[in-house]
Amino acid sequence: MPGARRMILGHVVSDLSSKMNRTKKLGGDVLETPLNRCLNTFDITLLGIGHMVGAGIYVLTGTVAKDLAGPGIVLSFLLAGLTSLLAALCYAEFGTRIPKAGSAYVYTYISIGEFWAFVIGWNIILEHMIGAASVARAWSGYIDSLLGGAISNITVTHVGELHEQLLGRYPDFLAFAACIVYACLLGIGVKGSAIFNSFFTMINLAVMVFVIVMGFYYARPENWTSGGGFLPFGFSGVIAGAATCFYAFVGFDSIATSSEEAITPTVSIPLATLTSMLVVTIGYILVSAALTLMVPYWSLNVGAALPEAFGSIGLTWAKYVVSVGALCGMTTTLFGSLFSLPRCLYAMAADGLLFSFLGSVNQKTQLPLVNLAISGISSALLALVFDLEKLVEFMSIGTLLAYTIVSASVIILRYRPPSPEEAAILAVGGTDDSSQSGGELPSPQSDVSFLKTYWCYQGDVEGRTSRGKLGLELMMLAEEVTKMSEMWPRRGKSGELQQINHKIDDLMSGREERDLMPSANKRGATLIWRPQSPSTNSPAQKVTGPLLFQIMEFLSAGKLRSSYRWMDMVVGRCEPGAAVSGAVLVFTCFSGGLCIHLHFSSQDMQEGVWWAVLLTFFFVISLAGCLLIMVAHEQNTTGLRFKVPLVPFIPALSIFFNVDLMVHLNALTWVRFIIWMAVGMLVYFLYGIHHSKESDQVSSYSVLMTSSEAGKEKWGAMRSTMPTASAAPGGETRPLAGACAQGDLHGGRQANRGRGGSDPVRHRLNLNLP
Repeated sequence: MPGARRMILGHVVSDLSSKMNRTKKLGGDVLETPLNRCLNTFDITLLGIGHMVGAGIYVLTGTVAKDLAGPGIVLSFLLAGLTSLLAALCYAEFGTRIPKAGSAYVYTYISIGEFWAFVIGWNIILEHMIGAASVARAWSGYIDSLLGGAISNITVTHVGELHEQLLGRYPDFLAFAACIVYACLLGIGVKGSAIFNSFFTMINLAVMVFVIVMGFYYARPENWTSGGGFLPFGFSGVIAGAATCFYAFVGFDSIATSSEEAITPTVSIPLATLTSMLVVTIGYILVSAALTLMVPYWSLNVGAALPEAFGSIGLTWAKYVVSVGALCGMTTTLFGSLFSLPRCLYAMAADGLLFSFLGSVNQKTQLPLVNLAISGISSALLALVFDLEKLVEFMSIGTLLAYTIVSASVIILRYRPPSPEEAAILAVGGTDDSSQSGGELPSPQSDVSFLKTYWCYQGDVEGRTSRGKLGLELMMLAEEVTKMSEMWPRRGKSGELQQINHKIDDLMSGREERDLMPSANKRGATLIWRPQSPSTNSPAQKVTGPLLFQIMEFLSAGKLRSSYRWMDMVVGRCEPGAAVSGAVLVFTCFSGGLCIHLHFSSQDMQEGVWWAVLLTFFFVISLAGCLLIMVAHEQNTTGLRFKVPLVPFIPALSIFFNVDLMVHLNALTWVRFIIWMAVGMLVYFLYGIHHSKESDQVSSYSVLMTSSEAGKEKWGAMRSTMPTASAAPGGETRPLAGACAQGDLHGGRQANRGRGGSDPVRHRLNLNLP
């Protein structure tokens, strides 16, 4: 009986682990959505700028300059902007990969798994809810200050005060009304509300330009040299200021949230992300420079730094211009939070992790109106009664956790072999912008089946040990493609090959020699491919070369590079991508360990205590080892319109900085986080895990918590669980793709047995030529 209990418990744990780690599969047409794709790049850029440039520029600048950094606030904003840019680059690449609403939640679901996706999504919901409520409260307070406190006095006189520690001094009915009104404005339609947002954002930017011009005109350089000079608080003050200024850049994720309503998401999302980050960073730096040059930093009014600065130099009228900008900035920030919140709810409900009624979309407006109403009312209630100054820091955990997971996901997906569906979408334009010209995307059941065939081809050669036989197979494959491509000038290329050629021509430039198959078998067989110069290639070869390069990049993704073959004893037994995934997990955990150690043992480090130095050395060496494991493997970047440069280093830096900021949050913030997550776990384990849309196709890629009992497979292994067959024209089922889908993708030799004397390469290369 004890053995039976252990067996039952093992099955329960295995089943629970597989459910928590199942990943979201990309369907056929990732551009298909019930939402209205009507936002262009300009709309999305102003959405991001408006969400970032709000209370930060009108409130944060005075606080940081006076109390933390002095004129060094210029460097603080520069460092904070660069740190935020690391995360923004990762969001931009994911916007190219996955043009869906949900932002970091969707990215995590596809790359890491369902449980962590729910954790991220649940915290993003609270982040946007508190963000909207806090900005509404700040907006109300600003109006009240302009009226000399008339609103607060009337409320206290006729309603009374609230005498609870976490509640506000009085119920803020104006903040409540602001949330309701802006939610109603969002309900008119995404295009109309985008025009509304763009109008107020342009006014805000105009006021920023006014502040910069007038500030430099009335600048007094001695304000940067007197009273302690440019860095009165030292460089440590600059770092402390950068940690605070970092939160002024929170909001660019609203750009990713709008992916499902963008006309051309693979172009608009990365372009809008980088443009908005550039505009906002330069704007913050110039405004802070103008402010500290115009008046001495020690004389700033923390509550209203910019208006009072103009008043102190005799420009009283300019105070009202700045006030208009402040109100417009807080309006667009409130708009951005209320825009993002219902779309996050929609994305989670559409996947079955939240209640189904939250996934409904109004057919007339093409908006999730139920979510919008819930978002507006819940944010309004928070703004009505809570003193949100005590809760604002709580927002940062969800933001920083999302940034960390997205950065980790970029590394994981770069080194993970794509599934057949992902390969098809990335290669033939599933994320391309063909919708811009009104064209139809290729059907995943027809043209893209040839990519599934190549995926099966990888499985077929995985177990081979003869380098010569592998090379012969690949040469036969190349010859077959060349023969078929000779007909293209007369008959026209098939749709999928046209798009492949267009997408990966740039990958061929400058690549005279490439190790295309560095680890195709367990012994590390290598094939070197040296394409001829484009000037000497025939028209057919000019197309075939890039096509084969793409296929080889799919095959080699996640495998050891030939120059790192000496690491085969360490990671050679891992499935493709699994070693990198493990290295990312260890890197994140050890980053947390190093940051905690430096935070609590800084005094011991300065005194040279041996154990503190040794522990620091251990963490640094471990992090370097994790990076080495990542660098040692082949990447797959095929089909990406935008790629984060210097992977894995930039995402790894983003992970480290975000973890360090989380370590510096106070203990009470973590207590609140644990309470909120406890509520979320009840929702997930009582509802979400049982209603997930992925429940009938337990998937694909376990990264963080895979049970060794689940199928007795290697940690991080790829496996297929849903038989799929690609339909050829005329209704014929293509046997190879279907057979491969039913078997282990890394044991594809089984799928080729029993075919008699048929040509194996012709079976593998089922191209759908016209």
